[in-house]
Amino acid sequence: MLALVGERGEPPARIPTVLQRAPMGYRILSVAAAIPFYYVLPYYSFSRLQEPDELYLRATAALAMVSYLSVLLTVLVIYGVARRKLKRSLGASLLAALFAFGLFLFVGTSSVDPLAILVISLLVYFIDRPVFYGPLVIVSAAMNEKVAIIFAVVFAARFLAWLFRRREPYLYWAQTISTGIAVVAYAAMRLLLRLPGYENQTDPGTWLAGAASTLEASISLKGLVQNGIPLAIVAILALIAFVTWRGRASIWHFSPLDLAVAPALLVIGVAIDMQFTVGRLVMHSFPLYLPLLAVVIEDHVIRRSIGPASISHEEGGAAIGA
Repeated sequence: MLALVGERGEPPARIPTVLQRAPMGYRILSVAAAIPFYYVLPYYSFSRLQEPDELYLRATAALAMVSYLSVLLTVLVIYGVARRKLKRSLGASLLAALFAFGLFLFVGTSSVDPLAILVISLLVYFIDRPVFYGPLVIVSAAMNEKVAIIFAVVFAARFLAWLFRRREPYLYWAQTISTGIAVVAYAAMRLLLRLPGYENQTDPGTWLAGAASTLEASISLKGLVQNGIPLAIVAILALIAFVTWRGRASIWHFSPLDLAVAPALLVIGVAIDMQFTVGRLVMHSFPLYLPLLAVVIEDHVIRRSIGPASISHEEGGAAIGA
């Protein structure tokens, strides 16, 4: 962050170049998003800090603000998907959105995860509008690779299903091509920049050992909490989404093929030895499934709770009128 605004120097508080010690340096837009806040947020001083570094604290506050706003905006986008796209009631949409707020407990809220999830949510919202979806998914390649990977799985599955059936025209050419461009852009950055660190992610020879290491970590108590709980939540949301889709003639943004996203992220996380953060990785898929929870809330909670009261009120009114 400091290198981007020109404050470069010696480690540990400064670095001489933008990509110094930055194995994920291709996520540069995730950091650049905080630059406006670096200049406009007030400086908070802390009385007990020894020789506080004002610029470092300003950069930290700016990055924290991006994460904070990303959480709030994701909640609003999930509400928008449920309310405007799925045509759910105000109460059901609000409850689904508040559930999204709680799911951020299972990701790195002090990292770039909230911004990535916000972008994923926006892409779900605009999935049927290529004019917005295309540029956003391409730009995401320089923001967080998880975004492009998730939608590559989505549209690869939909395209393969269309190839086998071909009963009707393929409706997602623009989205599929723009997602492919994003994946290629990400791969090109990895090859051209060759930033040190995380070499195991691109070395297939390490994947088997990495999988064994992650599985061993996951059966510990810490692994069951940090991986097991978020995986169980995502599995439940995916099941709800599938059951809801089966009960509806058409749901515009969701396909049962999208259920492949969570298992794909799980396999990737296990193979590249993400240890106790596999659940955090898979949790990035929740914007695909969560909005359909609003359908269940409205059909099985809200309507059942207000139905008897409404009937009693109508019957009482009729008796009084008689």
